[in-house]
Amino acid sequence: MYLKCTGNRPGNDSIGYYKIVESYRDDNNKVKQKILFNLGPIPHSKANHIKAVLEANRNPDVICTSLENVAVKGHKKYLDVVVLYQLLKKWKLLKLFSDFNYVVPMIINHCLEPTSKKGVTDWVKKTILPKLMDVNYEKLNPFSIYRELTKLNKLKPKIQKHLFEQLMIILKLSFMILLLPILKVNVV
Repeated sequence: MYLKCTGNRPGNDSIGYYKIVESYRDDNNKVKQKILFNLGPIPHSKANHIKAVLEANRNPDVICTSLENVAVKGHKKYLDVVVLYQLLKKWKLLKLFSDFNYVVPMIINHCLEPTSKKGVTDWVKKTILPKLMDVNYEKLNPFSIYRELTKLNKLKPKIQKHLFEQLMIILKLSFMILLLPILKVNVV
């Protein structure tokens, strides 16, 4: 079931003639449309609302309601956390820290709202990180952060090497971009 526009009202492009139709196959297996309800001339803006209602009827995951019926019960830190998460991803640090549950939250927390190590275990639950990292922090022992710090300290040379390699890739690209106009090299 969907909304079909069969043309605009002459002299007024903001109004169209709408029908609610349903597709089906006839005996010859050809697609046909059955008109369920002829709505007549309707402004296109109103037709979009009707389309949303019909979509909600088709999809049980879609809910149509008014703003007055929406109640916000809580929120999560999102945009700033996701930006830093994507930066860590770009620098390929997420792979390096894939065995850790609290290292990425500690890095992001230190950039945004530095707290104590124990404070990070509470802070992470108020962000979008549990969904991004697919970790249930409610079930983790908050003191496991200290065990992770011990493991992280042993990775220090590997982390330094990784950051150096990533920095060299970026600097090499930047250096090449600076040299291109000087060398007058055509890039195809």
